[in-house]
Amino acid sequence: LLDYLHSLNRNTKVKGKMEEREEEKKEKKETNGEGEGEGEDHVRTREFYRFVSEIVSGMRALEAKHIQHRDLAARNIFLTSRREVKIGDFGLSRAEGSNFTFGLISTRWTAPEVLESEANFTLRSDVWSFGVVMWEIYSLGSLPYSDVPIRELLPYLSSGRRLIPPSSAPSNIAKLMRMCWEMPAESRPTFVKLDFYLNGPSMRSESGAYDTRPPILPIKPQLSSTSVSISSASAAHASWSASTK
Repeated sequence: LLDYLHSLNRNTKVKGKMEEREEEKKEKKETNGEGEGEGEDHVRTREFYRFVSEIVSGMRALEAKHIQHRDLAARNIFLTSRREVKIGDFGLSRAEGSNFTFGLISTRWTAPEVLESEANFTLRSDVWSFGVVMWEIYSLGSLPYSDVPIRELLPYLSSGRRLIPPSSAPSNIAKLMRMCWEMPAESRPTFVKLDFYLNGPSMRSESGAYDTRPPILPIKPQLSSTSVSISSASAAHASWSASTK
């Protein structure tokens, strides 16, 4: 995923030199009343939303098994040939409640409580890291806190300062980032709740990512429609029987 984001970043910089000419073309089209198909930015927004949603689904599965990933970052998210998300690198993963520590942490992706003591790691610490992954996605793979020295990061976060959501992030995605960086850890949403937020209809529409899948409806016994079908079938059979006598 990180390599893919970096490739988009390089392409964006190259295209930046052509922005003025493209803007002129766009203005001419609008002046002439010409329609325009789905833009590249919108396609990218939809794809980024899907990445975020698929990562949450994977982390929700780990959460259900009470497994802490402990090293969630864009570099450990892989894309298939169809750009489907796969969470990888479980080398630091442990079951919830494990007292085993490694002494190795990815500081820029790590929650403040873990920077204080690795023994403080919980499933909500992975939620913090997920917020940083969202930031990586929408910043096209930029380095988190690039202007903050590692040794100063804990005081920086303890003072209440956070990453600023990229301008390309939809407002609801930016809101989710901030929710993932709440303190204390217990105030952060679970991955179950994040999954609910991401797949709610209002969230999808405001994120520019309209889900083409049919909605999942509650399964209820359709007694009335079944009765009508049976009655109709019985009536048809009776009519056929009468006509053959």
